[in-house]
Amino acid sequence: MPAFLNLALVVILLFSVTFLIYLNTLRMQRRTRELGLYRLMGLTRAQLTGSLIVESLMVGAVTVVAGIALGILVSKLFAMILVRMLHLHLSVGLLVSGRAIRDVVVILASCT
Repeated sequence: MPAFLNLALVVILLFSVTFLIYLNTLRMQRRTRELGLYRLMGLTRAQLTGSLIVESLMVGAVTVVAGIALGILVSKLFAMILVRMLHLHLSVGLLVSGRAIRDVVVILASCT
């Protein structure tokens, strides 16, 4: 793989990780009252932390699955549009890369 593609992947990865951490922090700040209410009702810090971790993992898993499925469908749509714009008479199948799916899952799992 050319060096500029590796650099582009690193930049995209850094942007994605920074953006995901920012969104997670923002989500927790908006739930301050709710989390305080849980503590007031008697949840220990460990119980609250455990429930937040489980919730984040569930949201992350659903997001990854939905994002991969949507990405596969959108890639087919874009391939069909490109074939149409080039006036080619080709049939376009689903474009699925196992390596790309694995990379997305690993990157997003490390951020969650």
